[in-house]
Amino acid sequence: MKRIIILLFAAFMLLACQPTPDHDAVKQKDTNVLIDTVLSEQTEQNDPALAAPPVSAQFPARFQCDETTEARGVHIVADVPIEILNDGTSFPVLRVEHRYLTNEERLSVCRRLFGADTLYIWKMAPRTRDDVKRNMESCLHSIEYLTEHKAEWMRESESTEQEWRQLLDSQQQRLAELKQEFNSLPEDVKAEPNKPWDGFVPEDNPSPVDWNAITIVADPDLHDVAMQYYDQVGIVEQSKDRVLSYSHARSEQDVIGTADGFHGETADATRILPTAYDTPPVDGAITAREAIGIVKEMLGKEAEHYAVADVWWSNNACFDGETKGIYDKWGYLIRLTPTFSGAQMVFLYHFAYEGSDDYNRYWPYDRIEAHVASDGTLLGLSWDGALKVTETVSETSPLLPYDEVKTLFVNQMNRKFSMDEYVGGTVSLSCVKLGLMRIREKNDMEHGLLVPAWFFYGTFEYTEQERDARIKQGLFPEQAARNTYDSEHPLCIINAIDGSIIDPYQGY
Repeated sequence: MKRIIILLFAAFMLLACQPTPDHDAVKQKDTNVLIDTVLSEQTEQNDPALAAPPVSAQFPARFQCDETTEARGVHIVADVPIEILNDGTSFPVLRVEHRYLTNEERLSVCRRLFGADTLYIWKMAPRTRDDVKRNMESCLHSIEYLTEHKAEWMRESESTEQEWRQLLDSQQQRLAELKQEFNSLPEDVKAEPNKPWDGFVPEDNPSPVDWNAITIVADPDLHDVAMQYYDQVGIVEQSKDRVLSYSHARSEQDVIGTADGFHGETADATRILPTAYDTPPVDGAITAREAIGIVKEMLGKEAEHYAVADVWWSNNACFDGETKGIYDKWGYLIRLTPTFSGAQMVFLYHFAYEGSDDYNRYWPYDRIEAHVASDGTLLGLSWDGALKVTETVSETSPLLPYDEVKTLFVNQMNRKFSMDEYVGGTVSLSCVKLGLMRIREKNDMEHGLLVPAWFFYGTFEYTEQERDARIKQGLFPEQAARNTYDSEHPLCIINAIDGSIIDPYQGY
């Protein structure tokens, strides 16, 4: 009860005095204080007669807001559903640490992905005389073109004669080097078979610009550098914390330049709600539930406690470049996150990061993402940031009242949009979620807590005047008009226990 009184008084003070715009709302949390708060509240409410209602009944069905910030007059509008990732009466608070899969677990998942019992560590074939000969032919073609079409090349490339001469000299020097390499290579060079893989992960390399990585294939004789044309799994050292990343072989008939998977939260993407999981979006396509089943079967018992966070129906068009908007496939983007004690983590692309000149350490938020084509082909699967629970601090955690959460959110918008460029803009929410979030321990990239947190998503729209000014600065019209805050960059994350603002990059 004392805690509630203190928090209500703090909320009153926040309403009475808007936060200074340049005030940093994100601070390193003392998790011990947070735990003491949870345990103290649990003791006060430890009355069997006070049965708590489901979490979903403790808050309104929708998050509604129509406010204007004092700092820059930003209009905040919202009338969106509140998605509560919990089917019980309370959120737990859990101690967690990195979960490093065993060699056997990694091998088991990869065997299912490839449909093969024996897997291999890919090694590129050694360079042969034929490889060098192809390079020489290309170099000769360049020299021939530069020599015979000098004026045309200079005109089309808007180059000077000096630049033409420099390029011609460099090609001739390159040809000489290739001839020397050709003569030094044995006439008959063969690649040794790829070595079998037992699930081993490379050792950590502390370099911030380089790290150890391996590629797994299902054939001892695959050595071609054009790796996109056969199934593969990429695995990096544990300090990068990519459990694995699977890519299905591309076909030579695939449109060049299209993406390897599907996108969520874009104009072409449609979010599939659970009520529509059994309805195919178009004729001939498998259902979302069938696609989810394909992914779960591949993951097996190693990820049996993961649940679906989102499903999107989308295409594989690229966002930019000459092939922008071109696609050749439709399918499902399926996102999964782990569940603990009936509560689920919110899907978050971010990773906690800590680094120096000599060493970088990452801890992605636990998530799995899969791409399933409309015909049921698994095109890709990535698993990042696995964790495990080491202790249940409490099965129940005290949650801030809805009105206080709303006040904290508005105050944070006052801080976030405090610069002159945001004057008169509009924040429009698209989604609000309440689920588990990992915060890390102080000065520790191996251990943390799972706590309930509020996630806010949406867009910020600039005024027309500011949009035009941003276009003149070189931004594209869409980029100049708005900022989008989605699962990669949430608008705001609020600790649902103590109301502190969480920065996903810092991890607290």
